[in-house]
Amino acid sequence: MTYKVILVHVDDSPHLHERVRAAAEIAGTEASIYVLGMAMTGISRFIAGVDVSPSSAQECITDLVTDNDVHRGPASAMAKFEQAAHEAGLPRFEGRVVDNESLDGLSEQARYSDLVILTLPVPAESIVPMYDDLPEYVAVASGRPVLVLPPANSHPVVGGDLLVAWDGSLEATRAVHHALPLLARAKCVRVLVIDTGMKQQSLHPGMAADIGWYLARHGIQAEVLRERTRSEVGAALLAHCADLHIDLLVMGCYGHTPFREILLGGATLAVLQSMSCAVFMVH
Repeated sequence: MTYKVILVHVDDSPHLHERVRAAAEIAGTEASIYVLGMAMTGISRFIAGVDVSPSSAQECITDLVTDNDVHRGPASAMAKFEQAAHEAGLPRFEGRVVDNESLDGLSEQARYSDLVILTLPVPAESIVPMYDDLPEYVAVASGRPVLVLPPANSHPVVGGDLLVAWDGSLEATRAVHHALPLLARAKCVRVLVIDTGMKQQSLHPGMAADIGWYLARHGIQAEVLRERTRSEVGAALLAHCADLHIDLLVMGCYGHTPFREILLGGATLAVLQSMSCAVFMVH
């Protein structure tokens, strides 16, 4: 199993080069891997905020699409992406500017990708407040794996130390499945099963051994850890990431999106709020 299409979020932030670097780490020199850089003009967001009659809606759209100011930012970001892609030696890549906003634009394109790479939003840098939920929104709305990089990322995505958060859930199962290409190339893989004493966990006393057996069938030798804790699962995961010097955390993303609102499980929210390493998550 390999990723064939990697989608990289392109914007004019200083973190763009780290996303491209991560894509290059994953792609390597494999010519069959295609990296798509996607920048959004945000036109759909502008249209949603303008009160126009149906008869003048098309005129409004045409004016926005031909407005140079609207496209100047994405064009600048795309130029940076292409330069970074060349410098990183990506074998195959393409830049694409679309007239949509980041939340729905990335989510829609992600459905035609194997992996999405973006950066955890920094509130002080966020122009649009709702974009603070970008990673979890894309993961939940697209159903595709999302690699979230911390703003100051110095961790390797490939060949580092990986930690898998395992609870036997559908979300965790999907996360492990989609992360297999990264797990196979990791220097060290650990699986953490956290027992909080909740009834549903005690129903699966053998799940720690089962996940180790499954990974071994894929040629991945993993150390399986089990911990009893009364603290929050998210806090326990963050503590293990720090203690074990983890480069990449693989976990399920819990939530749903009623009326564009993302409701996350406590562990997902806690990790995203305080993550110091990269996080690979799947809903």
